[in-house]
Amino acid sequence: MGITPRPTIVLKYCLFMRVFFTHGAQVVSQPINVEIASIGHIYPDNSVCLPYVGPAQDIALEAINEQYEHLFNFSITYIFDRKLKSCVDVADNAADLVSRWYYKKRSVNSIPALVFPSCTDTETYAVNQLAASHNLLMITGVATHYVLMNKTQSPTFLTVGHSSSSSYLQFYSAVIPLFNWRSVFILAVQYTGAGLSYVNIARTAVRAISSLPNQMLTVKFISEVFTATTLQQVLEQFRSISRVMLCFGRAEVVRALLIEAYRLNMTDGEYVYVTVESFVSPSLFGRLDWNYGDEDDQIAKRAFQSLLVVRPVDFNDTLTEVRGFTTAELSRRARSEYNFSLTLTGQPLVNLISPFLAINLLGQVSKHTKHDTSVRSEARLRCYKLEPGPLMTGQGVVK
Repeated sequence: MGITPRPTIVLKYCLFMRVFFTHGAQVVSQPINVEIASIGHIYPDNSVCLPYVGPAQDIALEAINEQYEHLFNFSITYIFDRKLKSCVDVADNAADLVSRWYYKKRSVNSIPALVFPSCTDTETYAVNQLAASHNLLMITGVATHYVLMNKTQSPTFLTVGHSSSSSYLQFYSAVIPLFNWRSVFILAVQYTGAGLSYVNIARTAVRAISSLPNQMLTVKFISEVFTATTLQQVLEQFRSISRVMLCFGRAEVVRALLIEAYRLNMTDGEYVYVTVESFVSPSLFGRLDWNYGDEDDQIAKRAFQSLLVVRPVDFNDTLTEVRGFTTAELSRRARSEYNFSLTLTGQPLVNLISPFLAINLLGQVSKHTKHDTSVRSEARLRCYKLEPGPLMTGQGVVK
């Protein structure tokens, strides 16, 4: 039975929130100081580095200070270390960086909060441990971690991220039994930089499938420098043990894999290939299409009929609905404040909008909790109106 070309499997994102945001029982007439810590990667080699998302967060900070000026005075401290050259380095040192800020550098006269894009899920996990132990509200704008689903481990953790590892965990846990796939082969390309997200999602898929009963799972990692021979060897191994391959790699890897699969007569409907596309960004993830304008186009066109593409629910990525949040202003701030040329053409605007929404959400959470003058921690389930769209917290869905 044939498979229609590139169907989109929709993911829905569940978001849980339990807010720990306390202050004294007395009524305070002066605005309350809230100090935001935003940890990040300082070198502009990906779309979640501080020079990229910083201008969006700064605009959001100005907006909530204007909106809640009689209630709160928000400030932001960017935490980074120039010795850390990659997202992986930041993740490995995240707990130390945030601890130094929390114990030594932050103002003792302010309420601390953690709002940051998060380059990898391991960074999120490390910071979440400190946030949970000290009842610090923590909001991520891009990457998440599956512990978000565990309210015991993550009582103060929420996200407005477009791509959630916990959602991928739920997805793979559900889709494998749905199609009764008993033997699954995972191929993952070992990247650094922006491609690291493929490794993170692959590990999430491994975790999800490994928890399923009566499941045979084979995992193969290859270098990002590969040849046609490498892919042929992978396909021969795949053919001997499975009929379902989950491929985690850039678009050109997926296309090259399918071309080699066609040549081995492995795109005849007997085999299924599943890949992920967090969002459309040719500069970061390549162009997931058969049509490259080369001699293999016709082969790729036929081979792509065996491909399923998993991607999140589409996201309103317009910037025009928020005052001051324009491409011109973002580019100006990036140049003047970060010495960074922010070219937005072809860039994933979701990675700008999500950090903006994270700061915006902090303002709304702060407003609601200020009216609760008792010193206590309690679960809250709310729907906050965010621009450009709504966000449901608790057992809700990001729309």
